[in-house]
Amino acid sequence: MSKKRTAFILTALLALVAVVISAAGCSYVVDGVDVSGYIPVTLTTYARFDCETAVNVYVADDGEKERLFALWNDEILPLLAEVETSLSCYSDPIEGAIARFNAAAPGERVRLDECAYEAIEMCLRVYRETDGAFNPATARSLDLWGFTDRFLSDGYAPVEAYDRADPHTQLPEPKYISAFAELAEKFGGVTLQEDESGFYAIKPEDGSVTVDGADYSLALELGGIGKGIAADEIASLLVERGFKYGYVSVGGSSLVMLANAARMTGGNTGLFDVSVVDPYKGGHYYRHYCRDIAVSTSGNYRNSYSIDGRVYSHIIGRDGVPYDTGVVTASLFGPSAALCDAYTTAMCVMGMADGEAAAFASKLKNYGYVLIYETNEPTIHTNLSGENLRGYAEVRG
Repeated sequence: MSKKRTAFILTALLALVAVVISAAGCSYVVDGVDVSGYIPVTLTTYARFDCETAVNVYVADDGEKERLFALWNDEILPLLAEVETSLSCYSDPIEGAIARFNAAAPGERVRLDECAYEAIEMCLRVYRETDGAFNPATARSLDLWGFTDRFLSDGYAPVEAYDRADPHTQLPEPKYISAFAELAEKFGGVTLQEDESGFYAIKPEDGSVTVDGADYSLALELGGIGKGIAADEIASLLVERGFKYGYVSVGGSSLVMLANAARMTGGNTGLFDVSVVDPYKGGHYYRHYCRDIAVSTSGNYRNSYSIDGRVYSHIIGRDGVPYDTGVVTASLFGPSAALCDAYTTAMCVMGMADGEAAAFASKLKNYGYVLIYETNEPTIHTNLSGENLRGYAEVRG
């Protein structure tokens, strides 16, 4: 994997509304190229990240189609496997870098691969920028609240001291909530090192907590950015190999748009029609034409459960409890899928109070945001302009 690749993306609760009109006998030019004869090709796999990864590319001829098939088999699928193995906290500790880090003792120096090193580096940056609202060190809290893989199987049985018979109907004990929140705060003490021998991370010496005699070490869960990283990498690879038209979707929550080769209404050459969808009532909150850009959506609409009318989701707040800040979804338009994923997670945690989420997003350069509050009255801010984000904004009243 090449170092510091960049790409363009969009994600979760987003719909591509490609309004195609007849192009019979007419040329259609995008970026100086006649694409009227280009055809769409879609390649998918469910083998990684427990979700669908789809590459949707417009190709000029059979030769390009065959080249895309070869790229998919020879480079994209191995890349997906590499990223998943590197970032998964559930893989064999000997094989996966993040799993090795999680298994290490406080103060231990852990060898990483380049993918994990860059991912932790990005996480530390966003953690500091957001004053801890984005924090990948909530792995213990995620397990405490029942959002890890072991709770998905029919054969689940309590194994940890903090486990409940049914974690989706019974709340955890406060002592574990506060202890794991304290543990997550240790993430800022992680140190990265890079030298001629490779990439390393050092766990902080105080990276553990003790509850009723049991020690719990600092652990990372990078689900908040892993799919975005994969989408960024795939999109960059497509561009490097000469494919300019189409988009990438990893799990439907990380999408990468390049340019659109389908003829659109309204003269929106090369642009995709993107909508932020209402997860509860259908329809859309917001629509825009755009290309060559990342859009990510985070919220409490998926991977959640309710107890006594309160929604508990997989996004953990600074207090170690699933966030409840009044934000249903946060969507961000920007230059990186992984960063958009991280920032939208942080915006959910920041929430409505004192306008923290909106104030943070408005200060991001080259980003635009859509915040949907529980009042269903969206706050809209778009600070991008030009060829990559233009056309119209349609907001549901």
